[in-house]
Amino acid sequence: MITIKLNFLWLIFIAIICYLLVIFTPFQVPETKVVNNAAEVTVRADPRGHFLFHGEINDHRVNFFYDTGATLIVIPEPIAKRLGLRKGRQVYSITANGRAVGYETNLKSVRVGNIEIRNVEGRISPSYKSNTVLLGLSFLNHIEIQQAKGLLTLRAK
Repeated sequence: MITIKLNFLWLIFIAIICYLLVIFTPFQVPETKVVNNAAEVTVRADPRGHFLFHGEINDHRVNFFYDTGATLIVIPEPIAKRLGLRKGRQVYSITANGRAVGYETNLKSVRVGNIEIRNVEGRISPSYKSNTVLLGLSFLNHIEIQQAKGLLTLRAK
């Protein structure tokens, strides 16, 4: 009888830990479906109103931060190295933190859920210190976007 109670308590403890991991893991797996023959992805805002979700660049998993203020997909240099991205021409950008050096790069594919865009312009940023990739307009301009009531919906055109 004591063994059954201990096993039950362990199951409850494991369930609580799993629940807490889901709540406090900010990056979501986007919900995907097909609507009217078009791929569609839905993401819920985090408690601060940001959209953080998993995706892929060149078939490698990354964490995206949805950012309509970013002209391009901006990749922190350590993530770019992990992805094997090549630095292209050095360029300068004006950011919220001032002038920044970056490097042009081409992304063979960018995927969010079941939406994939090929041959996307990106920027490798040595000064962007984050574990997230900014999902900017070089991807977002190729899809339809709807944002309302804490939900972000991306639809393939």
